[in-house]
Amino acid sequence: IATWNVRTIYESGRLEQVRAECERLQLDIVGLAEEGWTLYYSGGNSHNHGVGFLVSPRIARAVTRVEPINERVMVITVQVKPSPLNIIQVYMPTTDGDDNKVHEVYKEVQRAVLLDWLEDNRLIALNTCFRHRKSQRYTWTAPGELHKNMIDYITIRRSHRIEHEDSRALVSADCGTDHQLVWARIRGKAWCKRRSDQKP
Repeated sequence: IATWNVRTIYESGRLEQVRAECERLQLDIVGLAEEGWTLYYSGGNSHNHGVGFLVSPRIARAVTRVEPINERVMVITVQVKPSPLNIIQVYMPTTDGDDNKVHEVYKEVQRAVLLDWLEDNRLIALNTCFRHRKSQRYTWTAPGELHKNMIDYITIRRSHRIEHEDSRALVSADCGTDHQLVWARIRGKAWCKRRSDQKP
């Protein structure tokens, strides 16, 4: 596995040059940043940035998922033993780039990682399941209140989805932290039964 910022492969012959180098170095999967098009690709038509994966024929048949999130973040899943391999390719803005763009890329990467973790463990994030005001969705405020994001979650097994009624961030809860309390209402009997030998 490798990652490579190739500037662009829109120029004639560049893709073949990249492919030849990958073959020479015996690379099976290469994440490409700032490229124009390839086997698996996520990006626009401006030919100045985007992400993609160049995958060898040996590995291509084991690719089970391709998820282009946007022109800067892409995920593929390769079926390997003992468990599937999730690979995230990211093209970060340069250091002199817009802070908002950098922040947005971090958010998308976090989303991709979280979604993979939830999927692998058959979980759902409760506080993403309901429509609420913005103030009840974000769970963290950046210094200076420039950015507000949902980065804290209550998760539950998908099979228990029917057992919860609501979940949100509670703005009213305060203990001096920059994170909101995340709340959920679960219906049903107590999850832990009292042991028969336990005294009341």
